[in-house]
Amino acid sequence: MWPWVVTTIVRMVVNTAFRLLYPFVPELSREFGVSPEALTAAISARGVMGLISPAVGAAADRLNRRTLMLLGLGGVGLALLLIGSTTSLAVLAIGSALLAAAKLAYDLGVLAHI
Repeated sequence: MWPWVVTTIVRMVVNTAFRLLYPFVPELSREFGVSPEALTAAISARGVMGLISPAVGAAADRLNRRTLMLLGLGGVGLALLLIGSTTSLAVLAIGSALLAAAKLAYDLGVLAHI
């Protein structure tokens, strides 16, 4: 029972972290000194990471599902640390793309586990 509860809570936190930037675009754009459109474009660059899903799926076949989940969680943590500590729009875009790739890996590991 507890693994399902923990998995559900962790997945909720990862999904919230993935979607959390959009409500704060006006404040973040003022902080970064760029237009809201430029910031939204940088954040939306993570959508391109969906193109790597076949490669992550192949990695899921080669790796243990728990290993893929842990790699995904580590990547999410690293991406959030990168996003939270930057004042550069390029680093924000890179961190956002890393967050998308890590979330993809975690989600595939969870779905394989289920």
